[in-house]
Amino acid sequence: MDSSKFYSFSLDIVEVPILLLYSVIFIANIRQLRRLSPSSFLIFFLCLGDAIHSINEFIISLTLVLTGANDYNKQACQFQAAIITFGVIFSFCQGTGLTLIRYLAIVHNMKVRPHYAPTFTGASAAISAAVATLPFVLKSQDATYGLHPARTVCTVMWWQTDSETRLVSLICGFVLAINVCFMGFAYPAIYFRASKALNEAKESTLDSTMPSVEGGSQTDLSQTNLQPISKSKNNLQQTVKGSSILADKNLTAPSKKLPVQTTLGNQVREYEQKQKHLLMQSVAIVSAMLVGWGVYFGMAFIELFSGQPARVEVEMVADALVVANELLNPILVLIFDLEIRAPDSTS
Repeated sequence: MDSSKFYSFSLDIVEVPILLLYSVIFIANIRQLRRLSPSSFLIFFLCLGDAIHSINEFIISLTLVLTGANDYNKQACQFQAAIITFGVIFSFCQGTGLTLIRYLAIVHNMKVRPHYAPTFTGASAAISAAVATLPFVLKSQDATYGLHPARTVCTVMWWQTDSETRLVSLICGFVLAINVCFMGFAYPAIYFRASKALNEAKESTLDSTMPSVEGGSQTDLSQTNLQPISKSKNNLQQTVKGSSILADKNLTAPSKKLPVQTTLGNQVREYEQKQKHLLMQSVAIVSAMLVGWGVYFGMAFIELFSGQPARVEVEMVADALVVANELLNPILVLIFDLEIRAPDSTS
C-alpha cells in the first residue's frame, strides 16, 4: 500500500467514529426539532452540514482504497463535489447564524423570534445549493469539479484558470469570507459586552435578586432581557443589570426557607457559570471550525491566485485538520449542549 492509499485508509478509520457520533445526535433529536431552541436548532443543522462532507469524503477515499484505482468515476465525483460544496457552505452559514443569536442577544439586547432558526436555515440551504450547482448551470462541471491530488475528496479545483471555474471559486470564497469576517467581528464584541454584564451582576449581588424564570432553554441566549437594577424600600427588584442572556430552566426563584442574601449569592454564582458555559459553547464550536478549515482555505486561496495545485503533502495536512474538526465538533456539541445531549431532560 503506497503512502497516499495508507493516508486515505487512515482517514477512513477516523471517519467511522465521526459518523457514529453524528448519528447519535441525529437519531436523538430528529423527532424534537420543532422543540429545539434556536441555538440548538442551528447546531443540529451545522452538524448535518459537517456530516454531509464527512460521509462523502469517506465514500470517495474508501472506494479508491478498496478498488486500488488511481481515479474516481467522473460523474460520481462531480455529483459528490456539489454535495460536499453544499455541506461546507451550509455548515459555515449555521455557524454564522449561531454567532448572530449570541451577538443580537448580548450586544444589542434583542430577542430572537422562534421562527428565526428555521428561516435562517432555509435561506442558508438555498444559498448553499445555488452556489454548489452553479457549475452545472454554467456547464463547467468538467473543469470545476474533480478529484484533488490527495485523492480523498472531490470538490472545486481552485487552481483551474477557465473563467467559469474562477467565477465559482470567487463566489465560494466570497460567501465563506462573509461568514468568517462576521464571526471575527462578533465574538470580540460579545466577549467585552458579556464580561461587563457579568461583572456588573456580581457587583450587584447584595442589592438585587435574580430575574424570575419563565422557561427558556439552556442553549438559547435570547429568552431573557436583563434590565437595569433598581431598589425599592419594601422589596428587591427581580432584575439584574446587564445584557440579554439566557434564562435557564434550571435557575429557580429563591427558596422562602433560606435567607434571601444567601440564596441570592448562590443563584448569582450559578447564573454566571451558566452564561460562561453558553459563551464557551459558541466560541468552542466556531473556533474549532475556523482552526480546522483555516489551512484548507489558505491552500485554496493560494491555488486560486497561483493557478497551480498545492503539494500533495500540504493538502494532506489540510484534509487531516478538517477531519480533526469534524471529530471534535460533535464531541463539543455533546459536552456543551444539554438540549441535544439529553433531549428528554429538557422537554
